[in-house]
Amino acid sequence: QTKDGGCGLQSLLRKRSRDITGIMNGIDESLWNPQDDPLIFGGFNSCNQRGKKKNRQELLAMLGIEETGQIVASIISRMTEQKGLELVREVLDDLLGLHLSLIVLGVGNPEEESLMLQAMEQRRGRLCVKIEFNEQLAHRIVAGSDITLIPSKYEPSSLNQLYSLHYGTIPVVRNTGGLIDAIMDFNPSDGSGNGFIFDEYNSSSLLRAVKRACEVHSSPKMWKKLVNNAMEADFSWKKSASLYKNLYSECRNIYQDQQEG
Repeated sequence: QTKDGGCGLQSLLRKRSRDITGIMNGIDESLWNPQDDPLIFGGFNSCNQRGKKKNRQELLAMLGIEETGQIVASIISRMTEQKGLELVREVLDDLLGLHLSLIVLGVGNPEEESLMLQAMEQRRGRLCVKIEFNEQLAHRIVAGSDITLIPSKYEPSSLNQLYSLHYGTIPVVRNTGGLIDAIMDFNPSDGSGNGFIFDEYNSSSLLRAVKRACEVHSSPKMWKKLVNNAMEADFSWKKSASLYKNLYSECRNIYQDQQEG
């Protein structure tokens, strides 16, 4: 309903805003479930998170990444202009200066792929870039990371933030589209929220959000609360399907009333 997102239809959409309903994507828990995922190094859940640590250790060893004891960040994304990889490259050394390791997986625009591979050349051991579509590796990265970066310029929906939450991997996202339907900025004072949000589409805003994540990560008690918030949220298709069912029933009732009227 905005000029940027409406593509010329924003006036009509604003006029009909009362008739618009948004329903988020859902997770297929038969494929994405950290407790019994056959593609990861070991199962875990919100009540027993020891397996999360095992997944982190095995992932780093497999990819040849140094164990810094700090945050393991990941990006699983199509490599296109939309996804905000340019922001990551602009502050890459600042990010790694936080004793952060970064894993990037994806395919897309050849120029984006080349730029990410070039970035890795001087930072091996701290930055791992995989240009491929690899389902098993995607699951292992989600399970073994501490945070995931989703700095999209725009994002109609996306599933990465939902998978990450389900696996206790905290999303750092830009304030746009479907990302903020699922992510609530973490508030250390009351322990609410499940991720970190930044507003402006620029690299300094992204860096500040990652620094906030690092600060919370330095407090094990606070980080555990944040991870629990993420893993205990329900983003399954069961929930989304229920919302669709209710919407269909509402539409049917409106139609029947019109017919009877």
